[in-house]
Amino acid sequence: MKTTNEKKKNIVKEINNLLINSVSTTILDYSKVTSLELKHIRKALFNKNIKAKVLKNNLIKKALNETENDKLLPYIHGQILIIFSNSEISEPLKIIKDFNSKNKNIKVKATYLYGRIFENKDIQKIIRLNSKEQELQNLIYSLKISVIRLSQILNNLIKIKNNENGEKNENN
Repeated sequence: MKTTNEKKKNIVKEINNLLINSVSTTILDYSKVTSLELKHIRKALFNKNIKAKVLKNNLIKKALNETENDKLLPYIHGQILIIFSNSEISEPLKIIKDFNSKNKNIKVKATYLYGRIFENKDIQKIIRLNSKEQELQNLIYSLKISVIRLSQILNNLIKIKNNENGEKNENN
């Protein structure tokens, strides 16, 4: 049987791996949320393949220090749920926003994304971001329109050139 210290070391190691391999990390304050509501939030996150952990703050702080990711340290206090996401940047925040529409008690403290901390006002901007798939569709549509326009211009140039050649031949 593992000792308490070994269990703690394994938890810190797991958090380190999640911190290093995640696209985004979000800290939530769930102190005013019922256990049933927390269960629903965690299930919704799990269904989107997003990891959510309730851990002792000291273990999270230790993991943050070991990964030299101390930007989240000021937000590690109270009852927190830490979310690690490899999916769309805004996906975990959209799930939390859905829950917030029914229950205002859950609060996003901060999101760590691309080496920056995002707080409340910036989080609203992240939530409004399109998914990667939507952005790719927009890009493809824009490129398609540009190619169609280029094709029309080239066809018009060919017609003009053919008309000029036809006029020259008639003059000879």
